[in-house]
Amino acid sequence: MTDILLENGCPVRDSKGNYVRLGDPDARFQRAFIAMTVRRGTFIYNRSLGVRYNDVDARDLEQSVALLLNEALAPYEHTCAEVFDLGDAIGVDVTVDDETREGEVRTYG
Repeated sequence: MTDILLENGCPVRDSKGNYVRLGDPDARFQRAFIAMTVRRGTFIYNRSLGVRYNDVDARDLEQSVALLLNEALAPYEHTCAEVFDLGDAIGVDVTVDDETREGEVRTYG
């Protein structure tokens, strides 16, 4: 899998004006973080992409958020997320195949 690097929702270009391309592992992690950030139903080309943040259960917030994030990642093989912080941003460890990377997911709106 290859993809174009996105920063703040915009494609990144190198010094020659070409798009910066991502190889397989980086593209799969970028795809996972996009799926966990987008609110379900807001991406017009794929209404099933994203997270149903309005379904968060306040009684068990961390487990509820973890379940919803992993539901968003369900279409992607060997990809899962583990929540370790619920602050201004959601701190997550994302695992794709056998590699784990730490990151944050921000919810907007």
